[in-house]
Amino acid sequence: QNQLLGDGNGDGARSSPPLMPELDDAESSSLSENSKRRRSVTPSPKVAVKPLFLGTKKARNWDEEEVVVGPASNNCDHDSGGSIALPEGVINLDLPTNRLNCPVRSRAEDENTVFVQSYGEYFYNSLLQSSHHNEISKDDRYLSDEEREELVLLIAGIVTKRGLLQETLHLAVQILDRFFAQNLLDQWGNTYRSRVCVALSCYFAAHKIEERGFPPFIVDMTGGTGLLEYTEQDIDPQEILDMEMRICLALKFRLHKTTPCSFRDRFIQASFVGDGDAWPTIPSNKFISMVDYLLDVSLQSYDLISKSSSAIAASAIYLARKTLDLKDSHGLIWSPTLKHYTTYSANDMEGTVVELHKQQCATNNDIFNRFYKKYRGESKFCVALEAALHPEDLFQKH
Repeated sequence: QNQLLGDGNGDGARSSPPLMPELDDAESSSLSENSKRRRSVTPSPKVAVKPLFLGTKKARNWDEEEVVVGPASNNCDHDSGGSIALPEGVINLDLPTNRLNCPVRSRAEDENTVFVQSYGEYFYNSLLQSSHHNEISKDDRYLSDEEREELVLLIAGIVTKRGLLQETLHLAVQILDRFFAQNLLDQWGNTYRSRVCVALSCYFAAHKIEERGFPPFIVDMTGGTGLLEYTEQDIDPQEILDMEMRICLALKFRLHKTTPCSFRDRFIQASFVGDGDAWPTIPSNKFISMVDYLLDVSLQSYDLISKSSSAIAASAIYLARKTLDLKDSHGLIWSPTLKHYTTYSANDMEGTVVELHKQQCATNNDIFNRFYKKYRGESKFCVALEAALHPEDLFQKH
């Protein structure tokens, strides 16, 4: 401040006093002793957060959770890094040995995730809790089934053609459903053109959240494919930006929510680790493609928008295992490890699995469906060509 304003004598001098007064030898020695004493202080006791109770599907507030300061409680398994004691027959997914011996994807990526063993359990428990905060009910049907499916397939086509993440697709559809659930489109006219504008804007917002790269130009003047080229509607570029702002304001800028993709890797890992010796070290790519296919197919159902994202993800795992006839060493489709980490039993998912199976059957019989075309190829292990189960066989010997 003195360098900028001078010394206050009006001559504009740029003198500045030292920031700290010089210390004599006695004061320096005292500070040195204090520094040594601080370094030798016994570290503070470990803070253990009481894990969330997973026996109920009802969401609870964070304020209701206890924070225990001090050593971990007696319910913790100290050999597993401080996590809660697991039920009999459940394999701990957060142990570093399990993480290294059973990678979900690439080896290098999985080695990096070993470091979440101390908090991974609490992280996924919080995701499970937040997934039950669903803003959409069964009665929030502003669009017809055909109108909504058309918009979902439009977004899916953009994501597929641009080679984007599955998370982008699911988040865009979730933003779409949350916006339409508020019945705000009547203010600007409920026409097909306005609905397409909403769908493109939802994709535009989801791309910015999930993808690393820049979103596409609304109108690409460099010869590339612009966003408006995916539709035949005459939409002005400014309309896309205006609608995106309306969506953000309607949702109070809370665009990012848990989707089934948030639980995909965790539940896949619980699936093949829970199978023990009956499953190879790395899950088959066909099983993973089948799970992805069922997750994408679930977006077409209006009846599933009121279900929690964790229930949809768990149901996709169950139906994929049932379709491919994958069982653990005890002959079970749904292992104790899956039941523990998903918090769902097979009976809990019955309604969701039945609706997901209905969508699978409908998509398998529609050769023009975008999801069918995407997953019928060899790169996706032809999972769309797998014969769907008979409804009576869905819950036998689970």
